[in-house]
Amino acid sequence: MTVDRRRAVLGLTASSATTRALPETVKRRLVLDQMAKDPTRRRGPKLIVEAIARETGNHLTQEYVRDEMRIQDPLGFELREPTAKKISRQALVVLGPHHEWSGDGHDKLSKIGFPVWALRDVWSDCGSETITVFGLAHAMREHFSPQLSTDELPAHKFLKSVHNTTIERGWLQLRLQWGDNVKIFWEAGDGIYNPSNPNHYELVQWLWPTMIQKELDELPDQFNNHVVRKVNGKVLPSGVSPNIAYALPDQYGGENHLQPIDKLAAQGLMEAIGGKELIQFVSEEYASPAAEVFHSLGVERLTMQNVWVIFKDMLPLMHP
Repeated sequence: MTVDRRRAVLGLTASSATTRALPETVKRRLVLDQMAKDPTRRRGPKLIVEAIARETGNHLTQEYVRDEMRIQDPLGFELREPTAKKISRQALVVLGPHHEWSGDGHDKLSKIGFPVWALRDVWSDCGSETITVFGLAHAMREHFSPQLSTDELPAHKFLKSVHNTTIERGWLQLRLQWGDNVKIFWEAGDGIYNPSNPNHYELVQWLWPTMIQKELDELPDQFNNHVVRKVNGKVLPSGVSPNIAYALPDQYGGENHLQPIDKLAAQGLMEAIGGKELIQFVSEEYASPAAEVFHSLGVERLTMQNVWVIFKDMLPLMHP
């Protein structure tokens, strides 16, 4: 069966056909809705196309989206220029998925009180620090994979940020496409949120991390399905999405290096260092009624655009 015939069976249409079929007002609204989520204007046409397809199922051509964005915000194209210093880097070489992970903390949101941590697989660039991580990595390696020498193949290495390239590259894209926007929406709460008021502070400590975590849970799908450009001569996979490289390593000259472990033992280690309380911003005694009040509002989706509206709705219900 040809691709076109399979498409017809599944009821799928190409982006050009969808772009022709949709009314102009609908297409423009799809583009404008995505642009409204990006007040820093960092997302180019390709990322807007991907976001529209991911969130609405409508596949528009990149040409249409680019032209519409030029009409609505021509200055945005001038602003999307690389600004980071160029650092001399060596080519990354690993043997396949899970051969090496790159992990680090992202401190850019710490200024508003919400630090973020993540890991990315170096082979596929597919993603989800501290001294504690060093100890846990070595303890699990020695217990579950004693045949692997920690001298020849260290379980953990400390690196300067500029050399921890896989995760730092991920942080850059996170900041440009998302993090800078978070700070703008946070500042929109000036005059609404009083951090010196304990009732305000505690509600924000529940509401904002809830919203941020929901956004972060969706971002890996966005980043991991983004097809990167083909780089001739690159050792690691290119020209495909991280998800494809991660799922099909043998097609790109790699093999899966994930080591089997006892999940209960890993869970025990996590509990020993503090468990879920380490990543909670409020007590369970506050979180449970806050969740009930939030659901009672019938909010379809908590977003950066409506978080302060919901804050004002919840505040009198949490603290009558």
